Amino acid sequence: MAENPNVIEIHRLLDAILDLRAAAGLRDKMMKLLETQGPLRIDGSQVVRVGTACIQIILITALAARREGRLFSLSPASPAIVAAIATLGLSKILLEERN
Repeated sequence: MAENPNVIEIHRLLDAILDLRAAAGLRDKMMKLLETQGPLRIDGSQVVRVGTACIQIILITALAARREGRLFSLSPASPAIVAAIATLGLSKILLEERN
């Protein structure tokens, strides 16, 4: 995909701990990202623990962004988040960069 100098990529670094207590805050951050324009790149490289609720929030964000025709990627992704996503059967949806 050719780079467009008029498009700003929105980059968000996920917290290391994404458990149930972190879900509400993550939801608020992801909803704010959806109010922006341009591609969304979520950096999951620092995640060491993640629960299903937070994976669901990331999934909803990805689906909403793609429904708007926006590029969404979760990259880089730590082994912990990759394993959690795989366990839930969501690797193809969340770990492939696409719109």
